[in-house]
Amino acid sequence: MRRATRAMLRANAVTIHRLGQHHGLRSFVLSPEPGELVATVDEGRSYLDVLGFESDLSGFLGAAVEVRPRGPVGPASREARPEGSPAESPRSGARTVIRYAQWHMGPDRSGEASPLYQLRCTACEMESSAEEETPQDWAFAHVGKNPSHQHYREMITRFYRMTLVD
Repeated sequence: MRRATRAMLRANAVTIHRLGQHHGLRSFVLSPEPGELVATVDEGRSYLDVLGFESDLSGFLGAAVEVRPRGPVGPASREARPEGSPAESPRSGARTVIRYAQWHMGPDRSGEASPLYQLRCTACEMESSAEEETPQDWAFAHVGKNPSHQHYREMITRFYRMTLVD
């Protein structure tokens, strides 16, 4: 990984500040946790504003940015908070933790994620079903009904999993 220059860090700080203002985040401070930044969410803003900030910043930086709300986020926080998000804290004022996150992409080895194989006839574009018979059985049956359909394209669908690197 390439080390960030002072100019890059300054430019990123300006971008974070401007995006934060746009989405109702202010008072950015460094957290005691390495790589974390803490911000206060403006009164009247919702969890959806925080998610918008996360999405915009991730897109701009070209890196995954994880935003974790701490405390209530705006007056409509109960209605706007997606299911499974952190519960409200008795602490006054909403706080948001922002940190860079590294992700690893690799094959999904879970039982439900085995590859799907299909064949497509290049003459008529019909294709085998991934759930029914084997692709080869389908191709033999298809060519039996359509003797001029002798060319097929194999399609393999593989599943991948994204894992957060600690």
